[in-house]
Amino acid sequence: MNTILFCQNNYAFGILEPIKQVLESNNDNYIWFIKENILNDFPHKTDNFTTKISDLEHYNSDVIFVPGNEVPYFLKGLKTQVFHGLAGEKKGHFRIRHYFDLYLTQVLLFHK
Repeated sequence: MNTILFCQNNYAFGILEPIKQVLESNNDNYIWFIKENILNDFPHKTDNFTTKISDLEHYNSDVIFVPGNEVPYFLKGLKTQVFHGLAGEKKGHFRIRHYFDLYLTQVLLFHK
C-alpha cells in the first residue's frame, strides 16, 4: 500500500505519527507531504518526504491521511480526513466540505 501523510500545519506531525508507525510495522510505503513553511519543524527528515505536490501526483497513492480541511482533488487515493480536535466553538468546524472520501474521528489507543 502507498500512503501519503499530508501535513499543512505543525500539529499534523504528532497526529500522523501513530499512522506512520502502523505503516512501518506492516512494511507499507509512505511519503510525507510537508508545506515548505513548516519544513524546519518536521521531525522525521530521515523518512521519505516531499514539499512538492507534483511529486505526489506521480506517487500513485492508495490513501492520503489529512489532519486538515483540504486536500488536492486530483491526487490519487482515498482521501481521508483525520479529525484532530473538538473545537465546537469554531464556526463551521464540523462542516463536511466534500473534499474527502472518508472521515475519521479521534480514537484513543492504549498500549500495555
